[in-house]
Amino acid sequence: MRLLLDRGAKADSESGAAALKAAAAGGHVEAVRLLLERGAKADGERGAPALQAATSDGVKALLREHGATLTLLLEEAKPTACCCVQ
Repeated sequence: MRLLLDRGAKADSESGAAALKAAAAGGHVEAVRLLLERGAKADGERGAPALQAATSDGVKALLREHGATLTLLLEEAKPTACCCVQ
């Protein structure tokens, strides 16, 4: 990954976001750190996919240090209709 970044791959692009999520999902703290150092965006909701995929506490902490947050959306409870046929 370092070689790709050194040769011009952009950590702040869509593919960089995918790489950040993959690294987080694999629990690769150093890879996540490298991507963040090279410009991957993890602030606010942009970091949510990586934070949600993170499998290690170290990765979660690192992402949160860079501003990643999760927002839970609760659907309104909808009444359900029930028909009983006898």
